[in-house]
Amino acid sequence: MIKLRNIILLLLLVALPLLYSCRTSRVDQQKKKIEKTKEIKEAETMKKYNKALKRHQSIQSKETQKRMKGNLSKANYTSATPKKKFFLARWFSKKKKDTPCPATK
Repeated sequence: MIKLRNIILLLLLVALPLLYSCRTSRVDQQKKKIEKTKEIKEAETMKKYNKALKRHQSIQSKETQKRMKGNLSKANYTSATPKKKFFLARWFSKKKKDTPCPATK
């Protein structure tokens, strides 16, 4: 009787980690599914936004369209270029020393 109880207890202890590992895989699958749906929704909203922007631009006069296009290109340029550090930070920052190439010696 005691041996049977010990065997059952041992089997339960061995089976516990297996049960928890299955749950984590389900959670991971659910997270992946949620992320995928979020990406799809973001793509759809971007398409809708671009469509609305094009429609808004087409309604405007030719002169306004040119102005809007110029402003958009300026905005894209300024957002793409990194902002410079404060001039004092640039003056007093440690600069990397140029090491000569060993092949030129």
